[in-house]
Amino acid sequence: MTTTSDLHYILTEELVLELLQHEGAERKAVVVDVREPADFAAEHIRDAENAPSGNWSNQEFVDCFIDKFVSADTSNVRIVMHCVRCRNRGPNCALVLHNRIKELASERNIDINMFPVV
Repeated sequence: MTTTSDLHYILTEELVLELLQHEGAERKAVVVDVREPADFAAEHIRDAENAPSGNWSNQEFVDCFIDKFVSADTSNVRIVMHCVRCRNRGPNCALVLHNRIKELASERNIDINMFPVV
């Protein structure tokens, strides 16, 4: 079973560089802000998606997220789970997503090794 220590962590500088390199082009990273909507509304990374951490325990929510952002055609897109104030929410949500993608990989023709969840 994968744990949060098995996930790939990205440095802020690396993410900023990646976002700037692809600004205006096809997205190469999807930043998922897992804070509550009020915190997200107050400030967030431009073009980030808000998906509060409380929603990640709902498999239907996770499957809808996967339907929107994960497919064999998007295997080169990096998903970055982000929380400004906490070192647990982002990794825990990333772990839920990673494990669900692993469960669905063969059914949806997704190469889990080609789909980083950060």
